[in-house]
Amino acid sequence: MEKEQQTQVHRGMVITAKYLGPTNHRRARVKATHNSHCLQTVSATVEFDRSLDAEENYRRAALALAAKLSEQNEYFTFEIHSEGFDTKLNYFILKSVDKKS
Repeated sequence: MEKEQQTQVHRGMVITAKYLGPTNHRRARVKATHNSHCLQTVSATVEFDRSLDAEENYRRAALALAAKLSEQNEYFTFEIHSEGFDTKLNYFILKSVDKKS
């Protein structure tokens, strides 16, 4: 009988990103959001860059939010570890990196 291989699971903060269509006053945008453990919502919004594909625009918004979260945290910086999507949202898992290392 073969030894069962264990799957390594990575835990981290989740960012969701969604497309915001143009309005009468604003161009199309992508908004990335994180709902923190203390029930605060942190977000970053970037203008949709039509020279990039949709996934790159979602990633830009997630990176902007990761940078914002890193600025607000005295111990860790945050980087995108993995990403996924469904029919409504894009999801990004952040990994924390100790600022002291």
